[in-house]
Amino acid sequence: MNKKFLLFSLLVLFLALFMWRNQQFEGLNNVDVLKTTTDVNKAVPARVSKTNTQDLTEYKELFKYSQEEISVFKNIFESSRIGQDKFNRKIKAVSLPGDSLFFAEIDDFFYRLQKSQEIKTFVILLNNIELKGKTDIVMSEYGFITPFGKIATIPVADKNLLESIDLSNRAFVGNDDLKNILPFIINYYPEAKIQAFWLKPGIDNKNIESLSKYLKNTYLEKTVILVKSPVISANNKNLASFQSEYDIFDRLNLNEIDFSENPDIKVLKKYFSDFDSSSPSLLSKVEKYTDAYKNSFFVNYYEGKSEDPKVVSILSFGDMMLGRYVRTLTDVNGLDYIFEKLLAGEPNIFSNTDFIFANLEGPIKGTGYKSGTSLIFGFHENVAPFLKKYNFNLLSIANNHALNQGISGRTRTIEVLQEQNIGWCGNPKDVDRNSVFYSEKNGVTLAFVCFNQIEAYLDLEAANTLVKELDSKVDLVIVSIHWGYEYKHTPDKNKQINPAHAFVDSGADLIIGHHPHVVQSFEVYNDKFIIYSLGNFVFDQYWSSETQEELSIGFLICKNPEVCGFKTKAYLFPLKSEKSQPRFLNLNEFTIWIEEFISYVSYSEEMKQQIRKGLIEIY
Repeated sequence: MNKKFLLFSLLVLFLALFMWRNQQFEGLNNVDVLKTTTDVNKAVPARVSKTNTQDLTEYKELFKYSQEEISVFKNIFESSRIGQDKFNRKIKAVSLPGDSLFFAEIDDFFYRLQKSQEIKTFVILLNNIELKGKTDIVMSEYGFITPFGKIATIPVADKNLLESIDLSNRAFVGNDDLKNILPFIINYYPEAKIQAFWLKPGIDNKNIESLSKYLKNTYLEKTVILVKSPVISANNKNLASFQSEYDIFDRLNLNEIDFSENPDIKVLKKYFSDFDSSSPSLLSKVEKYTDAYKNSFFVNYYEGKSEDPKVVSILSFGDMMLGRYVRTLTDVNGLDYIFEKLLAGEPNIFSNTDFIFANLEGPIKGTGYKSGTSLIFGFHENVAPFLKKYNFNLLSIANNHALNQGISGRTRTIEVLQEQNIGWCGNPKDVDRNSVFYSEKNGVTLAFVCFNQIEAYLDLEAANTLVKELDSKVDLVIVSIHWGYEYKHTPDKNKQINPAHAFVDSGADLIIGHHPHVVQSFEVYNDKFIIYSLGNFVFDQYWSSETQEELSIGFLICKNPEVCGFKTKAYLFPLKSEKSQPRFLNLNEFTIWIEEFISYVSYSEEMKQQIRKGLIEIY
């Protein structure tokens, strides 16, 4: 009996102590914890309740950063910065990647932003694809605790908006996009406050309008809105970036961009369209893209009137020979055989580009010339509609094989290309009016001028005089030239480098070289890009691995750099040809090839880093 009585007494005492402890803990949470949060952030909502404490405590536990994650952030914050010092315009919103792959780029963005403008509030719009919460809009009610410090939210005072939203921090638990962005805000703007909204994809227009109005009335001054960049889903991320970046420039007006599956963009569009005519409009531009094997991007939205960026895109390829053994293969397998491997994944390399350009290494006439192993080329006339099918719209016919079928072969080549509305440029023996192809794209006037220096005398004085004349007439002058020594990875000073510099000095904006059958180095001279040789594109030189290593480059050239933020971007697309079928490199092949490419000449460390990313940027 004594033992039972003793156990019973202990149980009663334990329950009494437990109840007393809960009462004390509840009081502590309701006062002391919130007081501490207020002291740190000076912005905790006035409403105090047990729910508030539970949200903070539970969220702290569930929104946990591992020691490895903490170390990653600390290392990034302590690392050197890779970007420019400041943005040249006031940023109103930004579309950021949410994945940890892009922490270095996100850090660079916030570093530059901190140097550029004061910010009191970050509004974070997130896509609620998990459909958490009871309403279309879920809003953070209380501040967030992280290992890097605490950050406060601003309480909602709009009763109308409160009726249509679900106030909850709990719903944000497990949201990596928010988890990944908070440390950057706290590190660079420790006094700033945030307000996070989680938006369901099916949000109706009424709620979009209510939220937009609320944002406009509440967060107008010293506020930046953060949204997540749409993910590029593609096998070749660099190609997707090249095409998507141009596509965004092509649709500069935010209201014309279709992100129908992204409610955050919908709200952002409505928010800026609500400003009256006297308020700042929105100018969007792609500020920074990630490298070849990452899959997202940055778009900054600036305060200021939308201006025409005047961007032109050019996708350039090397030498294209469609006779000899290539002809043998296509007679058996069809012409589409050539590009089967290149089109095996997404996206389609032959799309979303103003100009697709290559050197046509031979004439098109009749049924062609089955030349075996000879150096006399002639292509079947069916190659013209084939090239048109894949959106080639400009070819150089200034090379040492252009006259392999005589003058009649050159004449017929021009005729069949024109029948397919494919542009052409070049006289293989002279500098004259046929050397030039004129065009206009996106408000930019262009002249492609094509020269040949192989098995022919090129009057460099006449060529430079022509470039100077063109420079006075058009916005952009692109020089394509057949030159140099075969199978050499380094350009020759007298045959290539000196003439290239002279062309730039005369007004050339871009120089694209052909003929050596292998890829050669590039150079940035006086802010102009010179690629000395792209190597082969479609050929039958199977006897050497180097003649089957190829390079395509996607160029974005801007004539209004203050709007674009750059002068030229060159996206590198190294290729591998197998039995005259070019294909993209896999990641391992890309890494090996890039290092080999870097070894051709001496590049600066900064340039090496750009090459490894597969993107050369000229500001």
